[in-house]
Amino acid sequence: MTNNDDILSSRMQLSAIATRQQRLAAAPKKSIWVGASAGTGKTKVLSDRVLRLLLEGVNAAKILCLTYTKAAAVEMNLRIAERLGKWAIADDPELENELDKLYGKLPADVKSLNKLKAKARQLFAILLETPGGIKIQTFHSFCQEVLKRFPLEANISPYFEIMDDRSSLEAITDVKNKIIAEAGQNPESPFGQAMAFITENISEYSFPAVINAIISERSKIEQAIKNYGGDDKLLAAVSKKLKISDNISEEQIIEEFANNTPIEDLRRLAAAGMEDVAPWADGRYDIRNYTEYMLVFLTGKNEPRSISRNKILNKNPDFAEIFLSEGERCLELLDSLKSFKLYQSTKAVLLLASELIKRYNDFKRSHAKMDFSDIILLTRNLLDNREAAKWVLFKLDGGIDNILIDEAQDTSPDQWAIIQSICDEFFAGEGSSENSRTIFAVGDRKQSIYSFQGADPDKFDEMRDHFSKLAPNFEKVNLEISFRSAPAILAAVNQLFANENIRRGVASEGENIEHVPFRKGEGGEVEFWEMIEPENEVQNDEWMPPVQRIQKISTSSQMAKAIAEKIKNMVSSGEILQSKQRPVQYGDFLILVRSRDGFCQEFIRECKNLNINVAGIDRIHLIEQIAVQDLISLGRFLLLPDDDLSLAEVLKSPLFGLNDDDLFTLCCKRSGSLWSSLLTNSNYTEVSESLKKLFNKVDFMRPFELYNYVLSEMGGRKKFYERMGPEAEDGLDEFINLSISFEQEHIPTLQNFIEWITSDDVEIKREVEQGKNNLVKIMTVHGSKGLQAPIVILPDTTRIPKSSRESGILWDKNLFLYPTSASDYNKFCDRLHKYKKTKMFEEYRRLMYVAVTRAEDRMIFCGYRKKNKSPENSWYNLFKNSFTKIASLNEAKNVWTLSNRQELTPKKEETAEQINNQTAIPDFMFKPASEELPLSKPLTPSRPDDEPAVISPLAVKNDGIFYKRGSLIHKLLQFLPEIQPAERQFKIIDFLKQKAPEFDNKEVEKICFEILSLLDNPSFGSVFGPSSKAEVPLMGEAGGKIISGQIDRLVINKKQVIIVDFKTNRQPAKTTNDVPSAYVAQLKAYKLLLQKIYPEKEVKTYILWTNSANMMEIL
Repeated sequence: MTNNDDILSSRMQLSAIATRQQRLAAAPKKSIWVGASAGTGKTKVLSDRVLRLLLEGVNAAKILCLTYTKAAAVEMNLRIAERLGKWAIADDPELENELDKLYGKLPADVKSLNKLKAKARQLFAILLETPGGIKIQTFHSFCQEVLKRFPLEANISPYFEIMDDRSSLEAITDVKNKIIAEAGQNPESPFGQAMAFITENISEYSFPAVINAIISERSKIEQAIKNYGGDDKLLAAVSKKLKISDNISEEQIIEEFANNTPIEDLRRLAAAGMEDVAPWADGRYDIRNYTEYMLVFLTGKNEPRSISRNKILNKNPDFAEIFLSEGERCLELLDSLKSFKLYQSTKAVLLLASELIKRYNDFKRSHAKMDFSDIILLTRNLLDNREAAKWVLFKLDGGIDNILIDEAQDTSPDQWAIIQSICDEFFAGEGSSENSRTIFAVGDRKQSIYSFQGADPDKFDEMRDHFSKLAPNFEKVNLEISFRSAPAILAAVNQLFANENIRRGVASEGENIEHVPFRKGEGGEVEFWEMIEPENEVQNDEWMPPVQRIQKISTSSQMAKAIAEKIKNMVSSGEILQSKQRPVQYGDFLILVRSRDGFCQEFIRECKNLNINVAGIDRIHLIEQIAVQDLISLGRFLLLPDDDLSLAEVLKSPLFGLNDDDLFTLCCKRSGSLWSSLLTNSNYTEVSESLKKLFNKVDFMRPFELYNYVLSEMGGRKKFYERMGPEAEDGLDEFINLSISFEQEHIPTLQNFIEWITSDDVEIKREVEQGKNNLVKIMTVHGSKGLQAPIVILPDTTRIPKSSRESGILWDKNLFLYPTSASDYNKFCDRLHKYKKTKMFEEYRRLMYVAVTRAEDRMIFCGYRKKNKSPENSWYNLFKNSFTKIASLNEAKNVWTLSNRQELTPKKEETAEQINNQTAIPDFMFKPASEELPLSKPLTPSRPDDEPAVISPLAVKNDGIFYKRGSLIHKLLQFLPEIQPAERQFKIIDFLKQKAPEFDNKEVEKICFEILSLLDNPSFGSVFGPSSKAEVPLMGEAGGKIISGQIDRLVINKKQVIIVDFKTNRQPAKTTNDVPSAYVAQLKAYKLLLQKIYPEKEVKTYILWTNSANMMEIL
């Protein structure tokens, strides 16, 4: 066998193993917990399991698949729909091949095989006919559906609305401002005292951080208060934990310390010659001045003083014990004082948080609104309350037989609690259910990187163990064969995480990280660049005149330039991507960073300098976009014409395109404002006229209308695009969208909108379309989750998470503390901080795992630093220490490399078309829309634009009865013709007693008489006869228009067609000449349509004035 054959044979064996694992995971009758490493086909396993469940005969409505993102839910739905659609039209060999891949083995007998194929072909239609289809949705979507379905059980409004983050922040800010104002007005109240403590101990610069911490942690704080049964009980738990009584003072703590001082022991030390102790032993100094007293026993850093150099203490062990014991007592005093202040600060923050949360919840309740956190918490509370949840669980239990969880490692504890509540009851009813019930979870602990959204990898392990005991026929499946990355990349990853210290917290306890590459024989390479160091500054003692500007290039700029040049060289030289046998292109590159800092802008600038197609950052801040700033400046100028700066910004913007020379001409030696100078200068008449038009519109247009006019009618969007490129599009689109959102909640004035849009920093997420364009992409590692690219470059590798002690919330399970500064940390805070730091660095290393597993063919690992050296536990040093053991150094380039050559003959790919970022917009985009065709919008004759008004209440007596009698007569005439004539009077009276008990007998008799006169009139007998029909829909084309209406009464006999239109609460016409033209046109339209249907019959039209029970023929 050749080497090529060996590789193919090995790949076939790996493929068989991976397929076997995937089929086991997709087994529909087992509960499966899948641990799927990066690139092992997690999404395929999930879709395969859904298909197997459907083929097994499981009702699509009884499958619940929970995903982490909307994009994942959409992708899953598309995958399943695409495969089912393919099955529906496939011929026998093709379908058998598909099913064989899914099952591994088809039924042996022909009958069973034909049955399976028939089922597969029917699934697409079955899915279409299933109300709602398969429930593939996010957790939030599922919880929202539950709350909409059971609002009374959840004690919420049935018509609640979901607030976005901005609306939520606005409401919280409003509540916060009211609370602060009330605290100032009532300083003696508990809440006022809490606010006073915070402002006294925290600077005005740090106070917003306290509020932001409360806002960001409000859901967790609210849950903690609920778990303890109130903020007073939570505070009692804090008091117990810190061993500080609520009614003790700082003076009492110091007094107790002074009273317990071993004076006799101090005198012994003084008598032995320790002069520092003497003033305190004989009472000359007051021990309550503890800061001075402690300096005898502790250093300035509050550490016990060394006794090794003290001759007195060395000679007498008893004296040494006394000295050390008093030092320990001083340390305990410091810890007690820290605990006291910690208790007070925690109490103040808790009272502030409790009040803010209470009022915020009141606001949401009164406005029937919820934020995204509420959706999860309220669903959890609903299902946690066993009494209220019995009905809910019964309905859910009856409607769901199989639960599937995607990205299980990113599921928060609250979300797990919801799943647990469902499944505990779910499996409790296993014996009574005819169908097998299963739970399926797929995830990767190593990729749990969203702790800021509540994800907890330890909970992932805990839930796996929980369901392994709860669910029958439970199995764990690990997918370790990677189809994504080349062997060289996986070798580097395996080597990196072979270190137990790096692996700790990334993988589960006792689990190794070992990826098996499927892509054996395919070329791949990992490069490791030496770090870019800052240049050493040479101190020159000689003074030099400042005539030359010496510009320093930062290390981040050097890094950005080096990467951009590397990309340019690889593409321009036609370097071949070995595994695909095509030249490298810009779209192959993905740049991953930990945060969107200055490096991103520097890299984009360097790319543009080298004419590299670059997509820009994956997230942008709206207010930072120049196009948006120009639009805001335009709004400010329209509000205040004397705002010269805003006008200057508008004039230089793409909207008008003036340059510095133009501004100099307008501004130099002007006598008034810039606007007055513009008006008087004839060279800029066109500009001033355009601005005058906007001035004329600003008071009569809503913000959306105004800015839409600027961007469309004035060509603003085209001008921004031409100067700034397609990157301006995202900002402009979001700006317009926000102008629409603003109008829904606020008074739509321009001034309010400008204040609103500038008060919050809106972040826009740009969707990354892999393979759809030829652009270098730059994004954060968090944003790259689930993505991959042929070439990945990691430049941001030298920084570590900030782990210093600082003010903020520290959690101990359901209990929290709030130290106002690092100096307030007591021993308990130090333990909590150490635990928090440990978890932070575990996630830091999990984030590194995600970063190094995004590459398909090549990975470049590099880094730069500023002044400080890169810590040993940074990504850069962790990777360097492991990679250099298996890589070789190219001394000429000073680059470490690990590569494997291309041994298999690859399938040649065509090079993607080089798409220019500045592709011209088609001309039709700037042409006015053509006039709408008459047929495009149906005409509704029963609701004409010129319909006469309803009779005014001032024009009739007893208007309440008048309006109601007309509506009731209309209703009676709809169903009375179907009632036997002998029973009609009784039915009318009974109906009126139920619907209009306020009508007296005289009014009831009058209505009876009028209606029965109509029904019994021989002239109109056929209108209300058995052959007549009520509420007949009618649609067709007449007079070049689409007519869509509903005929109140229609009679079709051998010779005639009779149309009767009821007019309720309208002024009855005395003669046909008094009938409004709109009503005549309506009946004429109906007549034209029916004449087309029945050309051989006479069509007659009538109006029935229900308020007077009079029917009139319209000729």
